[in-house]
Amino acid sequence: MDKSLKGKTNKYIIAGSGDYGRRALTYYGNDNVEFFMDNDPKKQGNYIDGIKVCSFELLRDLSDQYRVIVAVKNYEAVVSQLTGFNVNDYIVFSPIVAEIIENIPRPEKNCGIILFGYDIYTRQIIDGVIKEGWKEDSIIIAERKRIIENKQLQSCGIKDIEQIDTESNVVMVSSVIYAYGIEQYKIRNKMRTKKWINPFLEESYYPKDKVIINTYTSDAVETTEEKWIKDRNRTEARESLEDYYFELNEELPIFSHIEIETVNRCNGKCSFCPVSVGHDVRTYAVMEDKLFYKIIDELEELDYRGRIALFSNNEPFIDKRIIMFHEYARRKLANARFHLYTNGSLLTLEKFISIIEYLDELIIDNYNQELELNDNSRIIYEYIKKNPELISKVDIVIRKENEVLSTRGGDAPNREVKISYDDVTCTHPLRQMIIRPDGKVSLCCNDPYGRATLGDVTNNTLKEIWYGEAFSKIREQLKGGRGNISYCKYCDFFGCK
Repeated sequence: MDKSLKGKTNKYIIAGSGDYGRRALTYYGNDNVEFFMDNDPKKQGNYIDGIKVCSFELLRDLSDQYRVIVAVKNYEAVVSQLTGFNVNDYIVFSPIVAEIIENIPRPEKNCGIILFGYDIYTRQIIDGVIKEGWKEDSIIIAERKRIIENKQLQSCGIKDIEQIDTESNVVMVSSVIYAYGIEQYKIRNKMRTKKWINPFLEESYYPKDKVIINTYTSDAVETTEEKWIKDRNRTEARESLEDYYFELNEELPIFSHIEIETVNRCNGKCSFCPVSVGHDVRTYAVMEDKLFYKIIDELEELDYRGRIALFSNNEPFIDKRIIMFHEYARRKLANARFHLYTNGSLLTLEKFISIIEYLDELIIDNYNQELELNDNSRIIYEYIKKNPELISKVDIVIRKENEVLSTRGGDAPNREVKISYDDVTCTHPLRQMIIRPDGKVSLCCNDPYGRATLGDVTNNTLKEIWYGEAFSKIREQLKGGRGNISYCKYCDFFGCK
């Protein structure tokens, strides 16, 4: 157990009484929780499963007696509040981490656990596995030298990541920071391990057990431009990019994500999108059949097994060939993961039934300011309820046309404030290939107007372009950050997917 927790009671205080707080109560158990804390006066004084919700002010007198569990999705504000109360001893709870702890094998003789990376959830993992019977001396934190030298870690053993390639009888658990970088270790067989557990690697964009996704009904607050900018400063987001960039650039694999835009038009009117009606400045273009088949055939020769999308900055169902194209591509690329985004306005039930067999994931962005299902979405949802085997393949996301999202490389129409992220790297040019209808290859998915061109598939093979001079130059420039590339300077997309 962490030395800082010695002397405390075995009882917990849960900071947050929303969805995460309730999940934390289930995880830790009613008998082990003394009370909830919440900043909302309307919740204070209420009870959740017999546990009282109190004010944060109680921490001033009780923080040295109880262990504090931060159980909110956006934990930064609560952590800041705890720091203001001089409370530095807390565990940040994640339902995902709670689930993976249950999947970690029971302790075996001469077997250990390596926590691949130290982040905000590490303490929850350590606390959880010790409860499951693992000894503290069997837990090792693997980190980069620069992190080890600059961060006070817990009392478990610490090893340099580069020095653990001989381990074998261990369970490897990845942190959120290294969720994508660790995949490169696996691919290159840099580590031998008893079991890999990588809970933060997201194959799907949304949970597979739900069809209707409505973030507006959760504890989340609607994003403002100010909040979006603040969220870009999250340490783990930047560190994840740095690590994944390092691993990909060390031994560059073929792209793992390809988007093929067959027609460069959208019929949506979203205020945040550079290619929505009224904002699109592109010359209308449609991909020739011959070019599309050439691309798919080359992917077949590469035995492509990554993510493929037959859309990019467009509405795919504007192209009447889209179902035929999916049928051909799926037949040629049986091991690839097909996903498709659509606003659903042109997606009839007949088209849905025709295309869904070729997809692994269909995401319908249901734009409605009143947060109601549009007619096509409602019909498809009713069909899915009668065919539950489709639940894991379809997400209908309730959205508003007026949202604040990324700057899209500085081109988003509804973003007023531009902030440069000169020192932040990016993994897109190490993972993505984005092909426009004329065969030109864009910088990335956040280059909606195709301002940068890194190749032309009408003249060169996909592999020649991927390992060619233009891509190589961009990757080299990104070592020093986005400030080295004019198109990237104001891009605030920090994801690894």
